[in-house]
Amino acid sequence: MADNNTGSRKQRRARRGSVSLSEVPVDLAAELDALLDGSSGSRAKPAEDDDAFVVPWYWVPDKREGYVAAMMKSETSSGQCELVTDRDETIKAQRDSLGPQILSASSLQTDYDDMVKMEEVNQPMILHNLR
Repeated sequence: MADNNTGSRKQRRARRGSVSLSEVPVDLAAELDALLDGSSGSRAKPAEDDDAFVVPWYWVPDKREGYVAAMMKSETSSGQCELVTDRDETIKAQRDSLGPQILSASSLQTDYDDMVKMEEVNQPMILHNLR
């Protein structure tokens, strides 16, 4: 009975966001250590069980599609960005011309019949969902 109570306590704390680092899964902790050390290669798309992008993705205005999802490849001190779209095209744009940042991978991978349930609500995400 004590194990079941401990498990439910951890679940409640996880929902509140107060989980200690010792309770973080080993693979996630190892990835975090590698990122902090700078020894990890950047990952364009998340693993299946991971919902956050390591490399930031943005909505980039596009004449044909309205907006396309693109991964930040590099940025200069003058604000010039090089991005790679989900169609493997390279785009150069000013930082201030980029659309909103895409916060979670699931928002790109999920088609919402009821847009009220969308995790991220902005013009590019709504257009993406309607396609």
